Amino acid sequence: MFSWLVFKNPLTAALSFPSWAHPYIQNLHSKSETTEVTRKYKDHILSTHIETTISSVELKKNLKGEKTCDLCGKSFTLAGGLKTHQLIHSGVKAYSCDLCGKSFARAGNLKKHQLIHSGVKPYSCDLCGKSFTQAENLKTHQLIHSGFKPYSCDLCGKSFTQAGALKTHQLIHTAHIRTLLLIQILLNIYFWLLLSL
Repeated sequence: MFSWLVFKNPLTAALSFPSWAHPYIQNLHSKSETTEVTRKYKDHILSTHIETTISSVELKKNLKGEKTCDLCGKSFTLAGGLKTHQLIHSGVKAYSCDLCGKSFARAGNLKKHQLIHSGVKPYSCDLCGKSFTQAENLKTHQLIHSGFKPYSCDLCGKSFTQAGALKTHQLIHTAHIRTLLLIQILLNIYFWLLLSL
């Protein structure tokens, strides 16, 4: 591929390299000097390629008229994509389920939701046979079998496979803290009453 990288005579090599590299090559006599020139040349080619690629990507973005969401920075090549995305931030949910009334910002999310009502569950677990309407739900379920628990409680360290299970667990701590505060308040009132007698 790079036949000019393997050379025996430094003078012959000078003919293969571009003119900017010639000063480095003219007085080469050892293999280590030749390797150094080759490394510098490769570095130059790589840096030029990176600069060209970055410029090319920026140019393509500008030519495509890429639009960026002012609220979260997500980019879209089509203005319609940006408008649809911005519905998420606005809170507008234009797509409603005829069966239960639940609303969605995107038509695709409504279609996914409607599978719940159809009873169709095309995604099933190979290990236990449990079926799901959505592939994402199957993946979440499969974490149970793997033993992987990525969500852990900051207060007690207990771990969970699902974020929702962690939130439910954290309510226990909230209730416990409220109970302790209530007990503290009642004790304070009790001792205040005792002291005032």
